[in-house]
Amino acid sequence: NLASRYGYIEGIDPVREVIKGARRLFPHLRLHHGTARTILDSSEFNPYDLILSSEVIEHVPISEKELFVNDLFDLLKPEGHVILTTPRGEAYNCWKKRTNFVDQPVEEWLTEDDLLHLFVEQGFQAIGNKRIYVDLPSMAYVSPSKKEQGDTDNFLALYQVWMFHRV
Repeated sequence: NLASRYGYIEGIDPVREVIKGARRLFPHLRLHHGTARTILDSSEFNPYDLILSSEVIEHVPISEKELFVNDLFDLLKPEGHVILTTPRGEAYNCWKKRTNFVDQPVEEWLTEDDLLHLFVEQGFQAIGNKRIYVDLPSMAYVSPSKKEQGDTDNFLALYQVWMFHRV
């Protein structure tokens, strides 16, 4: 919904109940039940300028991650972009140990290097990446000025945010 202020958007999720709930909350948005392949196989498909993928790839099985990224490539116009957020594989054990973490059916976090290589191998160029830090005792996001402290007992670089360009 937040992205809709920048232009036309569509959303997709493989869990039917998630889409039903999103349609109740955001009836003005075009939302699909399915996967990227559902969109690609649609007779109405038109490639996108930008794809936002937030908190998705860590729930894709390792054996299907390459196909997932290839589908993102195919969904984009030439010169299109992907902005992707996902937890950092480097932080998985700390996060699991320090929180009331509940695994999803698939919980396979990628390291920053693994994510970069996966996208480059599928024809993307990395434009840049950032880390998002959390204060573990409060579970609050930490302001950018605090991130220089790095991973400590109180701060963890939990998320990686990437922008990739289709080349």
